[in-house]
Amino acid sequence: MHRSYRFARRSFLAGIGGAFGLKIMLRDFEAMAQGMTSPPRFFGMHWPVGTIKYAFLPNGGQKPNGVGAITQFSRILQPFKDKGLDGDMSMIWGLHDLGPTNGAGGHEGGTPMTMTGTGCPGTRLNGGEADDGVAGGPSWDQIILNDVKADATTGAIAMTRPGIGYANAICDQRIDALETSTRCLSYSHKTADIQSANKPGSKVTEHVPLLPELAPAQLYMKLFTGFMPGGTTPENMAAARLALQQRKSVLDFCLRELDQIKTLAPASESQKIDIHADACRKIELQVSDLLNGTLTTASGCTVPAAPDPNLMGQAGSSNPYGADDVPTADDQVHEAIGKLHAGIILAAMQCDIISTGTFQWSPGTNHVSFKGLRPDQPSKIFMHHPQSHKISGPRGNYFDAPPTDALQLALVEFMINVHQWYNDKTADIVNMFKNAQDAFGGNMLDHTVMPFCTEVAMVTHERDPKPALFFGGKALGMQHGKYVNFEDAAGAGARAHVDFWATTAQAYFRSADPASYLGALSFASPPTPIDGFWVKPT
Repeated sequence: MHRSYRFARRSFLAGIGGAFGLKIMLRDFEAMAQGMTSPPRFFGMHWPVGTIKYAFLPNGGQKPNGVGAITQFSRILQPFKDKGLDGDMSMIWGLHDLGPTNGAGGHEGGTPMTMTGTGCPGTRLNGGEADDGVAGGPSWDQIILNDVKADATTGAIAMTRPGIGYANAICDQRIDALETSTRCLSYSHKTADIQSANKPGSKVTEHVPLLPELAPAQLYMKLFTGFMPGGTTPENMAAARLALQQRKSVLDFCLRELDQIKTLAPASESQKIDIHADACRKIELQVSDLLNGTLTTASGCTVPAAPDPNLMGQAGSSNPYGADDVPTADDQVHEAIGKLHAGIILAAMQCDIISTGTFQWSPGTNHVSFKGLRPDQPSKIFMHHPQSHKISGPRGNYFDAPPTDALQLALVEFMINVHQWYNDKTADIVNMFKNAQDAFGGNMLDHTVMPFCTEVAMVTHERDPKPALFFGGKALGMQHGKYVNFEDAAGAGARAHVDFWATTAQAYFRSADPASYLGALSFASPPTPIDGFWVKPT
C-alpha cells in the first residue's frame, strides 16, 4: 500500500516544526505552481490635522465636472508628483463624517469615525478629558481582512492569513489628555462594555481598539519572531543552525519519499506530487541559504534586520497650547521611525505574513515638533497640533484663501509646510512599495491599495469638506490620476467618508456593491462606491 501525497505533506509540515515561515513558503510555492498570482493587500495610512484648502486642491482649485483628471498639483500635493507618483494616486474632496458624536471631540471623534464610517456611541472614561470617542463599528482594515472571502465567481481572494494577518504602527503617541481615540486607527469586530465619560455611572459599548506598536523593534518581534527556526538574532544562530540542519534532513527525506510515492500513486495524484516536490526543492534551497547565513527566504521575501530597540517614538500626555516654541525638533527621528515601521510592514506583506496594516504618523492631537517651518521665526521649533489652536477667525480667512493678518498667515504657512513634510515622507513610503516585488513576482504597490486620509477637514476641527487620497492597487482595478470634488453637493449628491472606503473595498470584494457582503454591519450611511475609481479586472 502506498502512502498518499497528503501523508507526505503532513510529515513534512510536522518536521519543520514551529518555523511558520517555512510553512507559509510551502503554501505559497504550491500556490505559484498551480498558477496563483500575487494576492491583494491593504495598507491604510493617516496624516494629522486636516488640511488647508487653498494650498491643497489641485488644478488651481477648479472643480472638475464629475470625475476629472489631476492636471496641476497643488503645493501640498506637489511632493507626490516630485517623487513620480502622479500616475499612482487619485483623490476625493468634500467628504463628510456622518453620525452622532455623543460628546466626542474633533480629533477624538473624527479618528474613529473616519476609520469606521460610523458615529461614536459615546466617550471613554480615561482619567483625562471626557471627549475620547469610542468606535461604533469595526475599522475598514479589519472589515477587509475578515469579511473578504474567497469567491470563485467574482475572483475575490480571502484576505486572512495563518497568523494575526494584520499589523498596526504609529510613529509618535504624545497627545493632549490620555485619549485612545486619536492614536488608534484599527478597531475589531469584537465589542466591549466600558465606563462612559459623557454618561457618568453608565457604560458604553465600543468596538475594541487594536492598538498600534510604537517601537519598530516591537513591531519586528511581533511579526518575525518564529518566522524562521531559532529566530534571527545572533544569540540564537547556533540553535537556529542545528534546527535548520534537522529541517534540511526532513526536506531530503520528504523528497525521497515523494519520489517513491510517485512510482506507486495513481496518475491522478501525479501533478499534486510534482507541485509538492517542487515546493520542497525550493524550500530546501532557502534552508541551504539560511545555513550559509543568508536571510533571503524567497523571491521578494527578505527578513529585515532587527531595528535598534532604543529607536522609538515618544508617548505621554500634556496640553502645551501656551508654549510658543520648544527646545528639540522631532522631524529627523520621526521620519526614521516612520520608514522603519513601513519597511517592516512591507516585508511582512512580501513574506505573506500579513495582508492588511495601518500606519499613523501621529495623532491629530500630536505634539510632534518641526524646525524651520514657520516662516516668521525660521530658527525656532514649533509643535504641530498646538500651533493649529492659534489659528482663528472665519474659515474663509485661512481655509479658502491666505490670511491677510501677518501672524495668522505665518501660522497657516506653518501648517502647510508640515503637510508638505508629511506628504514628502509618505511619498517615500509609497515608493518603497512601488520598488518592491512579492514572492509571486508581482509589484507590491500594484497589488496593494494604500488609502491616505485625515481625521478632520481643517485645522479648526470642522468635519467637512474632508480630503482623502489613495495610492496603488492598479492590478486590483484601481484607476489613477483622477479627482472628484463633492464640496458643494447637497442632498443625495453629498458623499460620506464611508463612501471612500466602499470605493477602495471594491478592489477586494471584486464587486461594485461591496456593502452586499457586509451582513449585519451598520454605518452612518450606506457605503456606496464613488463611480470612476475602480474597474473590475478581467
